[in-house]
Amino acid sequence: MKPLIFDIGMYDGSDTGYYLETGHRVVAVEANPELIAVAAQRFASDVTSGALTLVNAAISRESGKTLELLTARNDLGSSSLLPSHIAKRGGSDRSFSVTSMRPAALASTAGRSSLCNASNDV
Repeated sequence: MKPLIFDIGMYDGSDTGYYLETGHRVVAVEANPELIAVAAQRFASDVTSGALTLVNAAISRESGKTLELLTARNDLGSSSLLPSHIAKRGGSDRSFSVTSMRPAALASTAGRSSLCNASNDV
C-alpha cells in the first residue's frame, strides 16, 4: 500500500501534486470551497483512482461547527476567521461558510499517515 500524506491547507494544490507524482496517497484538506473545486478538476483522475481524497473543512478544536471565513481580496488562498488578519492582506470582499473538523476525526477516517504538511493561516 502506498504511504499516506495529509496535506492540511492544500491552497493551490502544488504540494498535493508533488506528493501524487511521487507515488503517495493524499488526503488534501482545504477550507476554501473554490480551491477544492479547482483541485477536483485538476486532479480528477487521482480522485477517481482513490489516490486523492479532497476534504472541504477547517481544522479546529471542535468538529461539526459552521465557521465563517473571510477571503483576502487579492489572494484566494488566504482566508481567516480574524478580520485583522485579512486586513493585512488587503482586506476582504467575500466570505464563505465551512464545517470544522478535529485532526483526530480526519485521521480516524483516512488511516495511517507518514507525513502531515500543515499550513495554518488563521
